[in-house]
Formats: sequence, C-alpha cells, structure tokens
Amino acid sequence: MNNRTSLATLQRQSTYELGCEIQKGEKITGGFGNKVEVEALLYITLHHPHIIKTYGLVNPNDQLIGSDSVLLLQEYAKDGDIARLLSAQYFVPSQYVLIEIFIQISNAMIYLAENDIIHGDLACRNALVFKSDPHDTKTI
Repeated sequence: MNNRTSLATLQRQSTYELGCEIQKGEKITGGFGNKVEVEALLYITLHHPHIIKTYGLVNPNDQLIGSDSVLLLQEYAKDGDIARLLSAQYFVPSQYVLIEIFIQISNAMIYLAENDIIHGDLACRNALVFKSDPHDTKTI
C-alpha cells in the first residue's frame, strides 16, 4: 500500500453500502478527514488472530448518516470489550485467563510494532472479547 494505485484498488475492493449490504452498529470515534480513510484501509491489510478484522469501508447512505462520516465494516465481538465485561461483575476471570488475555494483547501489540504501527489508545475499552468463559483460557 505504498502508492496511490494500490490504495485506490484496495478501497474499491473493500467498499460496502450502508442500508443495502450492512446495517449500522455501534459508533467508534476517531480522527477526521482523509487520514482516517487511509488508516482504515491500513486496518484491512492487518491479519492477526488477536486483532479485530476490518473488512472494509462503508459508503454512508445520506438518509441514514451524513456523507462526511467514515464507517468501517468490522468483525463483531458479541461480548463487547473487557472493560464492560469486567464492570458487569458476572465475569471474574481466573489468574490463568488474565495471563492469557495479557499474552494475547501483547502479541497483538508486537504485531503492530513489527508493522510500524503505533496503537495510540491501548485500553480495556479497546480490547474486544469474542468468547467469555472466566476459567477456560482457550475461549477468550
């Protein structure tokens, strides 16, 4: 993704229509303008088991959302984020599960660093959970 041609190609191959192909989910805030679009297209190229998959950009439907918004189509984490899960107090992870969570987050951050990417906002609210069993290290 070092030149404009590959950026344009990636954008064409990963664009979806809001209201036709997908439905709007939760809002994730971020920066503004063209920089966000370039970053979003970079997210599409990331492939790691502990980084949420970004499938593409969504063309906003002016009737559903303003045309100045940048929307991403991303993998769905049904259990939300770690902060929400822990604050609900029904999820009390064992020591082994906590260690597995830390290892997964560390591996994801190492992958980003190896690809010259700085996360910039590592927090529990940004660590998503796909399966939550407080005792099974293989399901977090």
